[in-house]
Amino acid sequence: MEDRVTAAPTSRWIRAYKDGRLVVDTRRARVVGEDGKAAGLYAVPLADVAPGALRPSAGEHAGAAHAGATEYFDLHAGDVVVAAAAWRYRGGALPEHVGLAWDAFDQWYEEDVEGFVGPRHAHRVDALPSSRHVRVSLRGRELAVSDRPVIAFEGTQPPRFYLHRDDVDLTSLARSDLRTGCPYKGWASYWDLAGGIADDLPGPVASSYEEPLPEVGAIAGRIAFFAEHVDVEVDGEPLAPTPRRAPMTGADGWRAEPSRRWVRGVRDDATLVDSRRAILTWAPGESVPVYAFPVDDVHPDARWTAKALPALGGHLTFGRFLGSGFDRWYEEDEEVFVHPRDPHVRVDALPSSRHVRIESDGVLLAETRAPVVVFETGLPTRHYLPPEDVDRERLEPTNLRTACPYKGTAGYWSVRDAPELPDDVVWSYPSPLPAQEALRDRLAFFDEHVDVLVDGVLQKRPASRWPRRRRAAVAS
Repeated sequence: MEDRVTAAPTSRWIRAYKDGRLVVDTRRARVVGEDGKAAGLYAVPLADVAPGALRPSAGEHAGAAHAGATEYFDLHAGDVVVAAAAWRYRGGALPEHVGLAWDAFDQWYEEDVEGFVGPRHAHRVDALPSSRHVRVSLRGRELAVSDRPVIAFEGTQPPRFYLHRDDVDLTSLARSDLRTGCPYKGWASYWDLAGGIADDLPGPVASSYEEPLPEVGAIAGRIAFFAEHVDVEVDGEPLAPTPRRAPMTGADGWRAEPSRRWVRGVRDDATLVDSRRAILTWAPGESVPVYAFPVDDVHPDARWTAKALPALGGHLTFGRFLGSGFDRWYEEDEEVFVHPRDPHVRVDALPSSRHVRIESDGVLLAETRAPVVVFETGLPTRHYLPPEDVDRERLEPTNLRTACPYKGTAGYWSVRDAPELPDDVVWSYPSPLPAQEALRDRLAFFDEHVDVLVDGVLQKRPASRWPRRRRAAVAS
C-alpha cells in the first residue's frame, strides 16, 4: 500500500532563511501531512524558492526519507550545502510544489512571527489561570505546592500545570542543557533534579518558557513538572494519566469528547454548576460544542432548566451559554463567552508587514503596513489595522456588542456617507482575552462588503452572514 500524503492550502505568508539568506518567500504554501509523521511540513511552489538554491541531489541516501517522495534536491546557501532538503511528491498531486525539510533551514516565519518545529495544526492551546491546589513530590520529597497555577490545555495531550517559581523548591532543580522548540509555545528550556535526589530518572523533570509566544504569555517564566516522572496531585487527587472517557461518536453524527477543564456556571452570584468532569458534545449539524455535566455537578435549583442527553446517561446540558439562564461561565478562573472553546479551533493573531488597503466604491477607508492578520479555523482571514491607519472621521459607533469565545467582547462602527455598506461593518476588541492581546483597539472590516487589497492584490470577498442589518437608503 502506497504511503498517503495530504495537502491543504494556507493563506499565511511563509518565509525560510538559511545562513542569513532568504531562501523561501511564498503566499502559496500548502501544509503537508505524511503517514507516520506527527509533525506537518510545508510544500511551496518551486518558483517561490530563490533561484539556484535547490539543485538535484546526486545521492541515494534520501530515497525513503519522506512518504511518497521522489526526486530530491540539495539546498545551497553560499558555502552551506544541506543534502535532501527538498523533494517532489510522486503521483502529480503537487506538480509545481516541493516539500521542504523543516530542520534544513535556520529560521521560519509565518507572517512576521517565528515558527518552530513545523506548521501549526488546528488544535488549541489555552493557558488558563486557575486556583486549583497543585502539589508535586517525588519519593517523599515535596518539590512544589501552589494554589495559583496556569494550566495549559493542548489538543489531546494531558494538561500541564505551570507553577510560579516562588511556589517551587528551586534548590531541588538544576538547569539542563536541553532546549527544544514548540510550534504553539516557543523555545523551551528544561530542568533536571539536583544531584543525589533521583539520579535514575531518564530525563528532565520539568520545563519552562522564558519568552513564550503571545498566545500562551501567561506561562512566561513558570515551571511545569512532567507527571511522567514525578507525582502530581491536583485538588488532593493524583493527576489522571489519560482522559476519563475516550471520544465518542454516534451513527447520526453526534459526537463527544472529555474535557479536563474545571467548568463553572454562575447565576445571581451563586455557583450552580461546578464540574471537573464535563464532556464536550457536538449535536448533528452543529459546528460548535456545548458542555454536558454529570447530574451531581449541577445544583438542584438549575436542573429544571437543563436537558438530559440520552447518549450520555446521567448527564445534563444547558445548550449554548448565552440565553441558558446563567450570568457567567468560567473555564478554570477565566470567563468564557457564547459557547465552550472548541479544542479543534485555532485562532492565530500574527503581526505582519503586509501592505493592506481597504476601499469601498473606490474610496480609501484604511491603509497600513502593520496589520495583525487573524487566521481562525473555518473562518475567513481577517486583517486588524492600527487605529491611526483608519479614517476614523468616517466611522460612527453603533450600539451593537458581540462576544467571541476566543477573542472577547467586540464593539462596532458604521461608515458615514456610505449607503452601499451595511451597519456594523467595522469592529474592534478594546479588551481582548489575554491570548489575543495583539488585537487590542485594532479595527477590522468585514471583507464581505469592502474591497481588500493585500500587497496590491484584490482579495476575493468571502461568503458570510455578517453583518445582518442593512443601512436605510439615503434620500437624495
